[in-house]
Amino acid sequence: MPRHFIVLLLVLLLTLVSAAQNDKSAPEKKGRFLDENTYNNPALGMTLKLPGAWEFFTQQAKKDMGLLEEKATVDPSCTGPLCRSDIDVSLITKAEPVATASIFLLAYKLEPQYLDRKRYPLSMFAKSMLAGSVGGSGWTPDGDMTPLQIDGRPAYRLLVTQPSSKGCGYVAESNGYVFMMIGVAPRVIPWKYGQIQEALEKMKLTAQTAK
Repeated sequence: MPRHFIVLLLVLLLTLVSAAQNDKSAPEKKGRFLDENTYNNPALGMTLKLPGAWEFFTQQAKKDMGLLEEKATVDPSCTGPLCRSDIDVSLITKAEPVATASIFLLAYKLEPQYLDRKRYPLSMFAKSMLAGSVGGSGWTPDGDMTPLQIDGRPAYRLLVTQPSSKGCGYVAESNGYVFMMIGVAPRVIPWKYGQIQEALEKMKLTAQTAK
């Protein structure tokens, strides 16, 4: 696959996530790889089995690939639940010979008042995080946002598309966080996209044990 195609794909992918990547996240928030295809995030109680070999997509790796990511500015007057992300992690397939897919994880720790689902339904967060992130990104929704279950928990999914690639985005909550995960793969290898979608929908979410 030509290098310029991969660079274009990743540039378009990066526009879906509004917050800047924070490579200095605390270990429990950044998460870790248990092996080359198993990502674990203790803060979210998340375990994700991925197809093939993966690694963290660091800022340095993005610079090495010639990607220019515009940092989002945070409105200092913002007081809502989605003002400042607590977890911001990117994953990418290891180059064989080039990287072919990426996953972005963005999570917000919610204040107690925002945990009331009668007043603040998960669909409200999903609409803001999924549908809201598509505008101006170069991506087009492929259908409507739909509800589903991820590890027995309520979640929402939005599929997106653009000429060279396809993406799947999910919003769910775990351990007091509401999070969004977006996976993207090029159209020329549809089986990779299918594997990523399946992996994201089969992620495990374990509640933290009270201390």
